[in-house]
Amino acid sequence: MKLHHFAILFVTLGVGVYLLNNNASSNVLGAKVVGNESREICWHGTQSAEAYQVYYGQADTGTKDSSIFNGLDNRSKCVTISYLKPCTTYMWNLLRKDDAKWSWQWESDQRFTTGGACETIQPVVVNTIVGNGRATVNWNVVDGASKYFVFYKEAGRTNWAYSADVPPQATTYTINYLSPNQAYVYRVAAVVDNELVWQAENNLVVY
Repeated sequence: MKLHHFAILFVTLGVGVYLLNNNASSNVLGAKVVGNESREICWHGTQSAEAYQVYYGQADTGTKDSSIFNGLDNRSKCVTISYLKPCTTYMWNLLRKDDAKWSWQWESDQRFTTGGACETIQPVVVNTIVGNGRATVNWNVVDGASKYFVFYKEAGRTNWAYSADVPPQATTYTINYLSPNQAYVYRVAAVVDNELVWQAENNLVVY
């Protein structure tokens, strides 16, 4: 008995195993082993399509840094991506080749969230008493935030000190025990779906 329409090929590429349907083969660029979760992604094929390329990456980075390409022809409809980070939102899109020209399948990237246990976010560095100065920080509201973390550091330093976590309705916080003669910078991170969404770094005004 011959299997005509649905051959399944496992391809091991050093960094992961991908299950490709419909006689597809693949190469992967920049793929990373960051977990043991997997996700099948599918699309509606077109008769005019000559080939496909799948690009994906973690949504919080804003970059699709991994790809599956070469061999995804017009019969390809699905691919399973393995070794993904658990409890993480990914974005992906499809390049489609028509008449020797490549174009994105969708104007906006598609998204999915992997299963598995979420990592608990818990800053461990606390602020220290170095003076009697203080500064008030402000930030913009982030949709879906369950709370915010406020971090600060002396200007020019590498490591951030953790100051506080504040409720989602707050947009301001006062940091105490700062040195009046020291320049500081601060940064606020919103917790959205148990992941940190960072806002821009700003200068602290100590008074």
